[in-house]
Amino acid sequence: MKNKINISINLDEISDDLKQSVKFLVENKVNFAEVRMINHKNIVNYDLQDSERIAKYLAKNGLKVSAIASPLFKWYLNPRGNKILHDNFSFEASLSTRQKKDYILKAIKIANIFKTKNIRVFSNLRQDGIKILDLFEDKVFDFMLNKFAEFGVNPLLENELVCLISNANDYINTLKKFESIGLRAWWDIANSYESGDLVNEELINKLKTYIKYIHLKDESLLTEKVYVPLGDGSINYKRILTDLTNILTEDTFTSIETHVKKNRCIATRKSLKYLRNLLSEKRIPYALVGAGKISRNHALAFKQNLNSELRGVFDINGKKAKLFARENDIKVYKSLKELISDPNIKVVNICTPHDTHINIAKKVISANKIVLSEKPFAINSRKLSNYLKNREASKNTYVVFQNLFNKPVQELLSINREGKIGKIQFFAANIRWGRSDSYFNDWHGKLKASGGSLFNQAIHTLEIINEIAGKSIKKVSYVKKIYRKNSEVEDVGIASFKLSNGGVGYLELCLINKGGNLESSFYVTGNKGSIKIDGLSLNNLIFEHCENIKKNNKKEEFKEIYGNGHTILIKTLSNKLLGEKDKNVKYLVKAKEILPTILLIEKLYERY
Repeated sequence: MKNKINISINLDEISDDLKQSVKFLVENKVNFAEVRMINHKNIVNYDLQDSERIAKYLAKNGLKVSAIASPLFKWYLNPRGNKILHDNFSFEASLSTRQKKDYILKAIKIANIFKTKNIRVFSNLRQDGIKILDLFEDKVFDFMLNKFAEFGVNPLLENELVCLISNANDYINTLKKFESIGLRAWWDIANSYESGDLVNEELINKLKTYIKYIHLKDESLLTEKVYVPLGDGSINYKRILTDLTNILTEDTFTSIETHVKKNRCIATRKSLKYLRNLLSEKRIPYALVGAGKISRNHALAFKQNLNSELRGVFDINGKKAKLFARENDIKVYKSLKELISDPNIKVVNICTPHDTHINIAKKVISANKIVLSEKPFAINSRKLSNYLKNREASKNTYVVFQNLFNKPVQELLSINREGKIGKIQFFAANIRWGRSDSYFNDWHGKLKASGGSLFNQAIHTLEIINEIAGKSIKKVSYVKKIYRKNSEVEDVGIASFKLSNGGVGYLELCLINKGGNLESSFYVTGNKGSIKIDGLSLNNLIFEHCENIKKNNKKEEFKEIYGNGHTILIKTLSNKLLGEKDKNVKYLVKAKEILPTILLIEKLYERY
């Protein structure tokens, strides 16, 4: 059985008013409170009678105290030395030895009043000439450790940035040195990042025997130190909490300390919801091969999905991989072999040039992992057919067709499958996008690597054409034009289709629209009904008339060209792998299902 993680919240992070904080905890069914400041006053500055009244008030409301977040040792070792700017939480940091010892003894009494064994301690504020060795030889620190041991109290050391002990090496060495006297870790994960440490499996494993208490806060950008609710920032808590829950050696508290200055209740409530979901939701672990532009859509999808977590990335461009890893707080693999050998990874997302997809997928499948590849996965039907001869490959390879998760596209496919359009008489597809010349400077402009614009930009639309009319397509033709000197692939293409039932259709592909992406639309009419969808990427239903259905209204249009299809797709795949029901599972596309579309593209290109 895994060790239990209890959730606590620092009272003054919710509100400066005790009653408001208690009301919040009760309403949100949080059983534990962390005590630091009460009504703008540090808890160690309350007299014992007032502390008893506060403790009774908490108990009356059904609350237990997880820890006293004391300011012990967030003081100067040399009271006459230089001073630094720090958040002192209404506590005087220049104290005599006698005053320090009095606070230590008082903190023990306060912990007893609040019926908790946990007290946070620090490692002395940084000062010129003061070194970590001075802490080790500090008689007051020794006094604290011995008194805590005598009264059965746990001294929990926080890795505070303004104190002597903050970086991982110093933190672990200090915990190891005083382990026998009871010193344990009050680990602030965000502080580790700000100290320049990466919170990875290696660090977590080194800390696992010491962790007793964990502080959780999040930052929008580590370099700017802007605090935000959990899940809104740059710290990958999904990955971290997965690793923590797998290795913790005893029951542990996670305490929310958002540090958000405005709308504290809202920020704390959002953080609490996110943390509870992380601790209860099962997740599928993913890694990316390729750190290019499209990988960022995958990264955003993982951030927005609670049932999926991104753990690592590999790219042959090491600098690009490191930057992507830093942005997403994940591991950098030195090689594809290292990635697919990682037992923590279940699904590998392939986001590399088109002609590399199958070769990478073969290695992923051989490592008994699942493939989620960006389209088109194959630019050669023969190679795809050979790949699909492997039963595991055919079973466990999925291809990203994110537009299928746009509601208008799903509506189109649904009414067609239900026969509400009837016999198709005419369809028209338009892709009017803009691509800069620089876009084609790399593999996108190489015919061998990309396969051509039908594989790159038009394949989503061709997948829909194949879905609604594929079996009746009798004859096709394609006219293309290249305008750019730096590209081997077409900028403009016109495809025409003749159907066996007498219907006709066309596809217009234009990548030279001035001013960026204009539209991607699809219109189809049959003897029973008509429907049109448009938007930047088939994400807006504007007309539907068939079998007593009449619609002529605009729905929400996604601002991003790819909509939120990646997010829904990855969530759906994770649900499938977790055995959870998901209404969108029928829109997942396996590699074997794209073979007809690949054959259609080859026919258009007259590649036989």
